Amino acid sequence: MSGIPSTDNCFAFVQARIGSSRLTGKVLKNLPNPNGPNLLEHIHSRLIKILPEDRIVFLIPETDKQLEEFLIGRKFNYFLGPLDDVRARFRLAAEKYSADIIFRLTGDNPFVDIRAMELILEAWNYSFVHNKQALDLVSCTPLPLGMGIESFSVSALMSGEDCNEERHKEHVSLHIKEKPNLYNIIRIPTGMSSVVNGIRCTIDEPADFEMMEAICKSIAPTSILTNQSNQENSNNNQLAQLKSLDARYEESFQSNSMKVSFSDPYQQITAETVLNLYNNNPEIFAINQKVDQVRFPLPPPITKRKEQILIIAGNPKQFGYGHWERMSILAAQLAVEGFNLTMTDIEPESNSTLEKYDIVIFDKRDIDITNRMQCPVLYIDSNRSNRSKYPESHIDILPNTIHSGNLDDFNILISSYVNHTPYFNSLKKKKKWELLIYAGNLDYNSSTILDRSVVELFPPEHIYRIGGMDTGLVPWKARVTKSEWWLLLRSTKKFLSYFGQGVMEAIALDLEVATYSISKTHRELSLLLDREASIPWLGDVVAYDFDSPYDQDLSNGSNSANEKNTSSNILDSIENDKYSRKFELRFSKSSKQFTNTAISEILIWIDKEMKRSRIGL
Repeated sequence: MSGIPSTDNCFAFVQARIGSSRLTGKVLKNLPNPNGPNLLEHIHSRLIKILPEDRIVFLIPETDKQLEEFLIGRKFNYFLGPLDDVRARFRLAAEKYSADIIFRLTGDNPFVDIRAMELILEAWNYSFVHNKQALDLVSCTPLPLGMGIESFSVSALMSGEDCNEERHKEHVSLHIKEKPNLYNIIRIPTGMSSVVNGIRCTIDEPADFEMMEAICKSIAPTSILTNQSNQENSNNNQLAQLKSLDARYEESFQSNSMKVSFSDPYQQITAETVLNLYNNNPEIFAINQKVDQVRFPLPPPITKRKEQILIIAGNPKQFGYGHWERMSILAAQLAVEGFNLTMTDIEPESNSTLEKYDIVIFDKRDIDITNRMQCPVLYIDSNRSNRSKYPESHIDILPNTIHSGNLDDFNILISSYVNHTPYFNSLKKKKKWELLIYAGNLDYNSSTILDRSVVELFPPEHIYRIGGMDTGLVPWKARVTKSEWWLLLRSTKKFLSYFGQGVMEAIALDLEVATYSISKTHRELSLLLDREASIPWLGDVVAYDFDSPYDQDLSNGSNSANEKNTSSNILDSIENDKYSRKFELRFSKSSKQFTNTAISEILIWIDKEMKRSRIGL
């Protein structure tokens, strides 16, 4: 293969046709019936969260007039090509749009997993930014059938002229997967249980459609509404507010090519929520288990490195999203480096389950698993009690309290999205938001404290908050995709969050930043950034006190000089009701520069440990 593809020319091509021997017209069927979007609308609503709208193209047969009329009516981009040679359809479209990278989707898979697309784009970005060996095909595993996606380079698509059997014309990338010795094929671990491999979420027959309707009714649309059940607003008012916010957001970004839809409840259907439903209601998935699926025996990809690496990361529901997000980024980057990878949130119960692994990378705070390991363990951001005895087994990719006074040239690990993603190039220099807030899983009272503080300094329409609960005071969204997140970060002037991954990403973009704390640990880390990097700490946002040395210090006046300077700017409570306390807002750019080179440090550690193993140390 030749050259390194550029994500500037990354497209999503969706192959679709009306004709189907088993379920005619399925791509235009409403899911669920009678009022849900049709299958193509479901797909489009997901893709616009990842790529600009002009990079989403439906590839349809040139004789399919009904489908062409539908696409024209919806103003969806489309390309007409041969009916019986789908690969030729892709090749012709790639030439027309000057594509370098293609995400391949099919019209019978309405709920492609957005997270999988993000991981794949992470890999392409990393490969491009760091000038790695050209990738030919990237996918994620494991995922339910029909929720996965693959992406390949156009150079790989155009090759394989000697592979012209009927199966190659119908299955676009088959000529690549059949010859792993000729192509650089990587698989990124999703961290999901292998149980998902037995879940069928594609639509070929009526039984598939019946099962997918059951999924819709079980997961959406109620899930987007019921998670606010402890608030006073009715479900109808909440949905109306989401739609109003959607309109405001789209208007604010009307000059950009990427659009975001906030009010689509079917976005709640992800591989994760499907797996949860499977664990709780397995009978739903029995509906289509007898449907046959065409499969081809394929050789496994050939990786550049032979080492088997297990990544264990904290479950987001228990440890917050930062740990899982950082390890997912690392998994995508290590996959590009050529390693065999597995990812999970489950700690091993015995050594027997780890015999096939050469390296374990562990990111679950202070938990120690050394005694359960027969292979080297790399601890990420750990404060385990015996850390000082084994400093060579630890790497920090976020500042830690043990680094007090020594944050110069600190290496961090953040997404390659910070360097290069296509739709960022279309952003105008003028910022669209004055303040972006990240609130994680904060409850309603703590979210209210944040919002009451910021609305006194910024007009609500200039504020945007991700996470927490909807208070009705500022524009809000519970979750966003990674693409939306980086679009928001690049479109704001100031950023407010508790200490974590988002703070480091905002610093990398040279934003004005401030932090608040939600726990003892977060308070200590915020104070560290305040002292060493001039990032203001505003105080505790939660509506209760922590059992922390800092609580005692701040209350009895025995804190150090640096801590006095920090705490003097905090308004602990300007009203008697502790739920109504507010912050004195201060923002500053970081006085320290953090380098996004932690991946290099990790690769050096892996090579060192593998060398030690080979010589028997």
